[in-house]
Amino acid sequence: MDTQKFPPCPYCGSTEMRTGFQTYEATVKKQRGSMMGGSALQHLFCGRCGMVAASRVLRPETFDSAVGRW
Repeated sequence: MDTQKFPPCPYCGSTEMRTGFQTYEATVKKQRGSMMGGSALQHLFCGRCGMVAASRVLRPETFDSAVGRW
């Protein structure tokens, strides 16, 4: 049984959180216009109202440091 707890949704108060992945070309790439590499985005969202609470890159180790690039 999963015991992970999430804070309530700031919009509707529900604690029913779900996860999903962005489809089609919604991947994070190392370079603009690059077709190689990248990582999928996973979202944590409210199961009642659908508000996205968090997003994350699933393979952050494939990217270069942001120092000097941001």
